[in-house]
Amino acid sequence: MSQPQPYDIMIIRPASDGKVAHFTGEIPNDLWAILLRFREQVSKLEACLRECENLNLNYTLSWSRDDEALKFETHSAIRPNDLYSILHCLRPFQLQNNKPDISFNTTVSRLQKYIRERIKGKHEKDIHYVWLKEFFKSLKEEYNGQAGQKQCVIESVKFTSSGEIPPNENKSINCENMLNSWLNAYEFHHDEEKQHLIEDIEKGFPPGLLDSVFVGMILDKIKAINRFAGLIDRLGTGQVNICLP
Repeated sequence: MSQPQPYDIMIIRPASDGKVAHFTGEIPNDLWAILLRFREQVSKLEACLRECENLNLNYTLSWSRDDEALKFETHSAIRPNDLYSILHCLRPFQLQNNKPDISFNTTVSRLQKYIRERIKGKHEKDIHYVWLKEFFKSLKEEYNGQAGQKQCVIESVKFTSSGEIPPNENKSINCENMLNSWLNAYEFHHDEEKQHLIEDIEKGFPPGLLDSVFVGMILDKIKAINRFAGLIDRLGTGQVNICLP
């Protein structure tokens, strides 16, 4: 059985005139056991990624016009078999109905809530509260695609016969809901309703664009998972230094 894990966390922001948010405490054994189970699954994902040929977690999306045809390409192609293996390893991080639940959002929230409760007496504007919240928010935003949306929002737009855009008809493509629809349509399940939704949206985009966007979002999830796994590793040593921009 896992034992309680002491921690000493320092959050540093170079532009804050030397201010430091400092937390000390002990992670209870039940929470620490979940974090270790999460880390074990990350090790399986890491082993899977090592088997992938020429996989680069950094990708770019670009559009170009050639003879009036809009072309799309991504610079981080993944072979279909490799993608299948990666998604299989990602299932426990994405799905919340497994026992124990080590999904990314749930696990990150558990750790955040526990540490936050240790500093509950502090004012919400105190740097301890603000910086802790900001750090965990950055993890979730990267995993859930919100960080990518801040750089670029891809939307499916429908027009009426008169050329107007009807209200509430636009669909954001590079968002978590649409990614889950894609996963449930083709990867995790074979949901026919979700397949029809994706096929309908694909008609308005160059071939392969949606798949490339969703693969890019998967790569962002892997980067967020790696960041959180690194935090768990440092918690295991008892000493954690986090640098915020």
